[in-house]
Amino acid sequence: SDVETAIPATKWLYRGRKVKESEVAKPIKRVKARNKLPSKSFKALKSYGVGNANDGTEEAREKIIEAASKPLEDGMEDIYASWQTDPWSPLPVGPNDTIPANEHNNIELALLNPGLVHIDERHVAKVAKKL
Repeated sequence: SDVETAIPATKWLYRGRKVKESEVAKPIKRVKARNKLPSKSFKALKSYGVGNANDGTEEAREKIIEAASKPLEDGMEDIYASWQTDPWSPLPVGPNDTIPANEHNNIELALLNPGLVHIDERHVAKVAKKL
């Protein structure tokens, strides 16, 4: 078929593929990134003391909140087609290795190697520490 699905590099990882190093600088297309809606459950109030550099002044708080509200990139996202990718599988994680986490320090279960499982039982951490 002449129609090909193009998705961002991070999404290809979930499909078991990784963008080739030679293709990273040559996306098939750049599209406007989806807006991330602000959380309805949390809103930074002006009375919050945010960050380490906050000296307690109103100006410092405003500056920190304003900096955190700005978008990090130009609002565009690179997308790649399947011919720009190679088959990929996560690196094996051994018993003494650290569990890989994303930039938000969240563990992405889909990107862990197939031998690892998440045990969701009460008090399992205590048992694991004893082992």
